Amino acid sequence: MSEATPLKVLVVGAGIGGLSAAIALRQQGHHVEIFEKSRLASEVGAAVHCAPNCTALLNRMGIYPETFGATVNESITFRDKNAVPLFSKHYAEERKHWQAEYYLVHRIDLHSALKHAALRPTSPSAPGPPATLHTSRAVSSISPSTATITFADNTSLSADLVVAADGIHSRARAAVAGRTVPLFTSGKCGYRWLAPTAALLDDDATRIFAEEAGAEGRVMNAIAFVPTGEVGEVERGLSGYNQSANKGKLIEHFAGFSAPVMRMLDKAPADDVMLWDLLDMEVLPTFVKDRAVLIGDAAHPFLPYMGQGAAQAVEDAAALGACLPTGTPAADVPRRLRVWEQCRKERADWVQEVTRVRGRDPNGKQGPPQTPEAFADALERCVSHNAWDHAVNVMNSLKEGSNDQKIAASL
Repeated sequence: MSEATPLKVLVVGAGIGGLSAAIALRQQGHHVEIFEKSRLASEVGAAVHCAPNCTALLNRMGIYPETFGATVNESITFRDKNAVPLFSKHYAEERKHWQAEYYLVHRIDLHSALKHAALRPTSPSAPGPPATLHTSRAVSSISPSTATITFADNTSLSADLVVAADGIHSRARAAVAGRTVPLFTSGKCGYRWLAPTAALLDDDATRIFAEEAGAEGRVMNAIAFVPTGEVGEVERGLSGYNQSANKGKLIEHFAGFSAPVMRMLDKAPADDVMLWDLLDMEVLPTFVKDRAVLIGDAAHPFLPYMGQGAAQAVEDAAALGACLPTGTPAADVPRRLRVWEQCRKERADWVQEVTRVRGRDPNGKQGPPQTPEAFADALERCVSHNAWDHAVNVMNSLKEGSNDQKIAASL
């Protein structure tokens, strides 16, 4: 294969990570096929944090959250059970030096924008051949050594690279990790719902929860964390937010909280409260094997406490594009994936751990809880990183390295 020949890439999963990878790789001229087990007919979810480290990469992919109803995240406030402020931080000064804006977007809107960017025809603003999306195509296993995916109907397909972006319940993970890696409960569940901001603003008791939402903040995204033991039976094996929950039980969990909190809970829609089982997983020893790479929740599932889950999936994708530029020889893919892991694993592991610390209870039973000041420091480290620039710098440093390190194609 000549150096000018594009790579053939198979992406497993058409979520945020998979679509971002498809965009990053098509922009490098590679031929990308995406295989999604669902029909993509009814995307679910609520708000997604597009922190500056995410927004900057989306912008590079030609995606601008402000064009599809994003709300600027201007401040954060911590309150106690009586709704009394404990800590408040406005980001006016920080926003002056952030690499991009910090947005909150609806998951469905972000997913639609990513899908459009991955599939739209080639143009100056959409370089590279458009990816091909196959829905209702469940992948049952992968073979890293041959970059082969096997479907539920026992047919298979091979390429130069497999990008496994098949989520927290990944079927590809075991092939890369060398064993089945079980998920376990984090000890908490989250009730999630959306409520019209106007309903909160019209009530004196709940106005404090919505008055800083900004002009585009027409909907409030809410999540209430409770111990799993208090929830009762939780369906296992379901992903995301698709377990219906009981509003009455949600309110019971917070009996004894102040009137503003209880009135806010009462405004949750009776027929649209969802239960999210917050699962965790041990840190994987590696994200890559031969011609296969795990990205997003398949590699590092995130708890929601830092708002970095989507951002880290997008970082994975952007760095992958940087490590596999136009002209990458197929024979060099395994080495490039090891370079990609050098760019990504330490950071993803750190963000994952600081997220766990952020979710500790104030009683300290899980270890010392994170202070608001420590949260601010961790957030700054999260949002200041640019995964594309970092990967390009690593690649450039290896171009003139030893024969064991050299990268064959230039950037």
